[in-house]
Formats: sequence, C-alpha cells, structure tokens
Amino acid sequence: MKYLDRMDAGLKNFSLRKLVALRADQPPVLDGKLDDDCWKESNVYTDFQKTCVGPGELVANQTNFYVLFDQRYLYVAFECFEDDMSGLRTKAFIQDDEQNIQGDDRVEVWLDLDHDHWQAVNLVLSASGATMDQTIERPVQYAFSSNYKPQWNGKWHSSVSRYDDRWTAGIFIDVNHISNRKNFDGRTFGLLAGRGRSSRVGNQIQVKQRQQTQFLSAEQKNAVSERNTFDYARFAEYSCIPYCEDRTDRMNTYAGFSSPIRFADLVCGENPLAVRSIAFNEAHANYSGRVWQKPMFWGNNPLRLHLKNTSESALNIAVEVATQDQNGDRALNRQTLKIPAEESRQVTTEIKIRDFDFQSFEVKISDANTGRLFYHTSYMSRVPPFVEFDLEAVYLPQEQSGRIRCIPVMHNADTYDLTVSLIRQETGEVIASELLTEFSSGNDYIVCLGDHDIKNLPAGDYALLCQLIDARGMVAGTFKQLFTRKVYGDDRSFSARRETYSYGGVKGDAVVVSFPGRKDMVFPEHTSYIPFWDFNNVGVSYEFVEAWGYGSQSCNEPMQDKKNRYTRVEIIENTPSRVTVLYQYALNNNNYKIYFNEWVDELYTFYPDGTGTRNIRIWANTDLHHTTCQPQYVIPPGILPEAILEPVITRVSNIQGENVENRLGSEVTVKGYNKSWNEEILRIPLKNRPDAFLVLGKNQGLVDNYVTSNFLYQNEDSRDVRFNLGAHWPMSEIDIDVFNIVSVNRPYHSWIGNMRINTNTEREPNEVTLLIGATDQDDDHIRLVASSWLYPARVVVLSHNAVDTGFNHVKKAYELTLKKGALPKVELRFLPQKFETIINPAIMLRDFHRSPADCEVFIKGNRLAADKYSLTSIGSNDSDMLIWIDKAVSAQDTILIR
Repeated sequence: MKYLDRMDAGLKNFSLRKLVALRADQPPVLDGKLDDDCWKESNVYTDFQKTCVGPGELVANQTNFYVLFDQRYLYVAFECFEDDMSGLRTKAFIQDDEQNIQGDDRVEVWLDLDHDHWQAVNLVLSASGATMDQTIERPVQYAFSSNYKPQWNGKWHSSVSRYDDRWTAGIFIDVNHISNRKNFDGRTFGLLAGRGRSSRVGNQIQVKQRQQTQFLSAEQKNAVSERNTFDYARFAEYSCIPYCEDRTDRMNTYAGFSSPIRFADLVCGENPLAVRSIAFNEAHANYSGRVWQKPMFWGNNPLRLHLKNTSESALNIAVEVATQDQNGDRALNRQTLKIPAEESRQVTTEIKIRDFDFQSFEVKISDANTGRLFYHTSYMSRVPPFVEFDLEAVYLPQEQSGRIRCIPVMHNADTYDLTVSLIRQETGEVIASELLTEFSSGNDYIVCLGDHDIKNLPAGDYALLCQLIDARGMVAGTFKQLFTRKVYGDDRSFSARRETYSYGGVKGDAVVVSFPGRKDMVFPEHTSYIPFWDFNNVGVSYEFVEAWGYGSQSCNEPMQDKKNRYTRVEIIENTPSRVTVLYQYALNNNNYKIYFNEWVDELYTFYPDGTGTRNIRIWANTDLHHTTCQPQYVIPPGILPEAILEPVITRVSNIQGENVENRLGSEVTVKGYNKSWNEEILRIPLKNRPDAFLVLGKNQGLVDNYVTSNFLYQNEDSRDVRFNLGAHWPMSEIDIDVFNIVSVNRPYHSWIGNMRINTNTEREPNEVTLLIGATDQDDDHIRLVASSWLYPARVVVLSHNAVDTGFNHVKKAYELTLKKGALPKVELRFLPQKFETIINPAIMLRDFHRSPADCEVFIKGNRLAADKYSLTSIGSNDSDMLIWIDKAVSAQDTILIR
C-alpha cells in the first residue's frame, strides 16, 4: 500500500521577496497626501503585476507603494496613477465594514502580523474613503479558499486624496493594538499590497446574464458568448506586490485572493541579512492530484535556507529552529555560521517534529555575537501519523489473511518500539495488544496482533491505539487509527430509517436506506448529508450540484457546509414497495456565504432491487455552469483506491452496447467519447461488491440545458484516479476547499468524472433526472434497466377500466387512474420501445381503493409468489395502490392486479 511512496520526496522551495520598512522618526500626517518628508525618504515599490487578464504583466496605470514604521504603527501609502479619473467607481458608502467595496476602485493591505503563514488581517480602502476589514485563516496552504471573519474590527486609520491624474491613500495600522506587541528592528511581517481597478466596464453587472448583456459592448457580448458565462474579473484589473498567481484570481474580490505563504517578507528597519528562500517538505497536491509533495514526518526533517549578507562586513549569525511535541515540550536546534561580506550561503539545518497532524515550526536568525534579530518566521505544516496501517483485511476478507499490518512513517524508526492495542470503541475493551520491538524503517509491512484474525470481529467501531516508546521506555507519541467493521446478515430487508451510523470509525446521525445484500444508500451528517452507496465500507457517491465564480472563493456546494447549517435530509416515503428521501442544501462557500441565494432540492426514489432515480431541482439565479453529477469513490481509512478497484475502473456505454473504458493505472484513455450517443450508462466496478451505475438520458427531456458529460475524466492532461485523492470530504472538519490529505488514516475521496448544465434563470427550477442503482448483474442487464426507464413501454389496458396517464421518470413508475365507479381490477400489458423486456416495473394505480392484503398479482394467468412483488397503499385515505414487480416482464405477458 504505502500511500506516501508515490509522492515526490524533494523539498518544496519558497522564494522570498524582501520589502523593508524604514523607521519614521516623525510620523506622517493622516491626510491622504504624500508630501511629508518621511514619505520622500521611504522605500518605494512600483512593480505591481496583474493577477488576471494578462497575469504577470506590469500594469499600465502605475501604482507606487510606500511603507514606514515606528514603535506602534505601520504606515503604508499608495499612489494610484489613473488615466481616467472621471471613471473611478466609488459606489460603497463611507463607513466601516462596507461589503460593497469589492466593486470599487480600491487598495488593500494583507498583513501576516505574526509571520506564521496561517493568519492575516485584510484592510481595504476605496477611492471614496470607504473601508472594510477582516481576518483570514489559511489552515492548509495551497487551498482554494480561506476562512474569513468580516466581523473582526482592528484599529487602523485611513485617508484618501484625489488629483487630476491619480489618487492617493494613506493607511496607518496600530499593530501594537492589533497584535499586542510593539514594533522593533528586525520584526518581520508577511505583506501583500494590492490595487483593484473595477471601474472601466461592467459597473452595472446584474446576477442574471439576460440583464448583464444589455450593459456590455458588442465585443464583450462576444466574449461572454464564447465562455458561456460572465466573469466580471475578465473586465477588471487586479494587481499586487508581490505577484501572486492564484487560482482564485478569476474571482477578483477581496474575499478570494491570496495565501500568506505567497506574501512578501516585510522587515522593520535596515539589516544586513536577506533571506532569499526557504525549503522544507510541505504536503501539497494540486487540483488534479498530479503533483504531490511529501510532507514532513515524525523525526528530524531537513530545512534549507538561502541567505545573503548585503553588508561590507562579515556576519556571524545564529539560526534557531524550534518546535513543540505532544506534551508541550520545546525542541530547539541551533547552529552558527559566518557569511563573508556581500556573499551568499546555503544553510541546511533540521526541524525536529515530535507530533502529527498540524505542526508549526519557528525560525529565528540573529547576530550570533550581539543577539540582534535579523529575521523571524514560522510555518504551520501537516504531518502524517508515525505509523500507517494496511486494513485490507477489514475490507477485503475474502482475499486477505485476516491480519492487520503496519509500517512506520517516520525518521529513525529503529530507535523506537511500538505498542499496538485493538480496542472496541463502544465498550473500551482491549481485545488484543502487542509490543513491536522490530519497528524499523524497512520497505515491508509488519504483521501486528498476529494471533488475532480480524475476520472474526463482530460489527462495530474499533480503534488501533498506537504508542511510540523511546529508548527510556517513555511514551513519546500516541495515535489512534479508527475503523468500522460491518457484518451483513441474510435477513436484511428494504427500508429507510434515521439512525446512528458509522463509517471509518466515526459515528453520527444518518438516514439509511437498506437493501437486501451488502448495500446501503446513506445520508450521513458527517458528510454534510451528501449521500453515497456504502458497499461494506467502500462508498460511491454521485455527489451534488456545485457552481463556481461571481466572487466566490471556490466551489459553492454542500460539501462546504460542514456544520450542516443549510443541509437537511428527510424521509418522505417509506414503504415495502418504494422509499423516497428529500435532500436539500444551499450552494455555499467555505465561509457559509450563499452566493445569489441558490438552493437545490434533490429527491431520491428507490425500489427494492437497488435501482432508483435522482431528481435534481436547482433554484438558480445565475447562468453559470453548474456541475450536477461528479461520481466519487468514498474510501475508508487504511486502504488505497487500487486495493478495491477492478482493472476496469469505469465503463461508459450506450443502449446499443458500444462502450469505452478507463483502466486502472492508464496514463491516457479515450478523450471525448462519442457525444452523439443519446444516452450514457456509467458503471463503476468494485472488488467483491455490487457495482454502482448511473444513466444519463440526453434527448428525453430529463435534463434542462445539458452542456457536457465527461464520465471518463482521465485523459492526457488530466487525472489518474489512484492519485486523484482529496480529503476535504467526507469527514474533514476544516472549513476549506483543498486536497489536504497527508495520510490514509481517515476516510477520503477520489473522483471519477462529471456532468454539467447551463442553468436558465428564466426557468424555476432547472431540473435534471438521472437513473441510479447498484447491482451484481452484467452490463446487458444494466442496459435493459436503462432502456426500461429511458424508453418506457406503452401501456395497453386490456380491462378498459383505467386510463394510462404516462410514465413518471422521476418516480420510475407507470401511472394509471381507474375510471370512476370501476371495479378494483386492472389487466394490462406493455408494448416496449427498444427491448422486448421490461425490468422490474413499478405501477401506480390511482383511485384503486383496496388494501394490499386483499389484492393479488397474476402474470400470464399465474399468481405471483408473495416474495416476487410488493403492494403498498399510498395517497390520501390510502386511495392509491403502488405495485412493484420483482420480475422481468415481456411484451407477451399480461398482468392482472385484483
């Protein structure tokens, strides 16, 4: 298994930009003007670069940035040259926390006060003098989003002045008040200075494209048409120092810009040392999972610094790196070196990590002789647990020996022993325990708890309690690996219920729809109630609706609603014949902002054979692309995707049987399969489990404004599902949108493909209906199921006492209404469209007025056995009858219900 072996072990190098704030002996006047002597003596930085619409290019309208400090304040100023002062956009009111400032011409400062690359304050000032401030937290670097707290207020003052060819702004920041620390020579901040020019086009942009385009030129309308969406960042300009190429640049808002790890180093006072770069192991995976960086591990990790002595004299410097362990004890590594005048040196030292999960380390560089501080910084990194478990025996008992195995994930493992105890979480009972004295850093897994066969464990939640024992016999570290063991009985029936549900050793509220065999459809609270098939601890989800753009930091989706503020799930119908579950959510970002009040209702309808429908209703207020389906694996802890995937990981076919496949480990597969197919049937095979499937009909009126599907996501510029791993779902509690997985110690996901529509704001709601299911049957059977739903048969009522009202695709049922006064006896047959066979039909008889106990079903004159059909009274006063038949029916078969 060894999840980490597939990562790049090289150090991640961070180039650093140094800005210097000179000490102001006399503070400037707060008037927005730059005519004080101190401003004239300040360092001036002018290389503002665009972050969108020509990213990396220098701006045409120059911006000058000035920065000074004294014991209490940072003083920053902007000089914003403008070739059209009459076009300044200044719509925001002159007040604090004016959220509308994002549409104005503005300047802003992002300040990492502790230089920890984790938290920062954001101060925004518009050309009219309106202000806004907030704090941000970036718990995981390379995230697409941060946690914003606009309710925060800091002590700062500002002023603006306007001229014929420019406008100027002064911002005075009371850092002593905000950070509770005085400024001093050598204090280092992280800083980004930005300017937004939102004034030239699109000032009256509305939410809906039909309103937007009336304000645009012909050229702009063409651009909108080409992109099929309107993104106002395309017609605005944002620039900054230092240049930050960021995925969220397209959003172009104060709420979706940068990460503190990309900020410049702002050093207070001149000093002779420049830190040009820092390099260490930092966990990182990009959006497609193609670039992985190994994290730091438990033990001593390398840290590399590139230092430059800019003075004319040699420097004796001290480099200190400090961390903290699980017990709060501080570990310090210190070394000294001499750097000759005007020369550079590369320094390699160590970061002593004695804990896992989120770990910080601190770096101080000072004069070794006088103690004068030259530079100070810290970073928060993610460290995997010191041991990785192989739990294939839990999930693949047919193929494994039933033994749990483990391997160290740490440096110098041979200096430690490891105690592993198997504990039942419900009772705290210690089932087995073992001391591993040969816990080394070899390449092979070690069998632990060797005498205990995991196959004999009863169902329940378990923990593997691991204690790392050092040479003194002391516990140096503790880690718990959670997992859930499931056992399926033969007496399982079709039903829905609300219950406490476990996945990956984590309990929570859930709606569970159970089927005969080893499959459940679950809506758990710890996944934001996002439903997925649970096939004995391995899941497949069809996902949800999501949207991008219009100022959002990243995806607007229920996956971001980790606190379940907006998400609800409710059992609507629960009968032996059919179960219906309503799943409702908002399209919110990670800060729980619902962009343009977009909501989604999804109605899941299931039948006892494991088939059903997913009816999606999108209450859309934008015409953005909305992804409506993005199938994903939900992978339990202690296992990698290839362990539970078949060699063919996905197959897409049509009714005629034409198909294309995606194979495990393929670097390139078919790119863009036949889009002329009228339908697409996606099958997702799993080892020793049922297969999930999905059916998309393109020409049956089941999808509003269909754009594209790409259920074979893997191609020459995209993904391999084995590497396509993320962990901001299903159980991450971090309010970010990012791939933050550094281990397989908790459930995670890997996605397969997607389907998108263009929402129409004139239609309320936009609607999509898909056929879904889980089966052990072959592809021919799935095609028959798909055909029965996509191309329903015509119903011939042989008894002439009922009216065929059509096939309900959402309910996956034929619907008939008895004529007034007719006897409750209906005889019918089907005239199929595509194939001669109808798989497991459901028939709704309106106004039937009979109890199921008083009814029978006959096919070709033969009474069906009771286990081959299900009858349920539905409707007000039980007036309607739902019949589900567990049998394939042909065109020659007559069906009698009486």
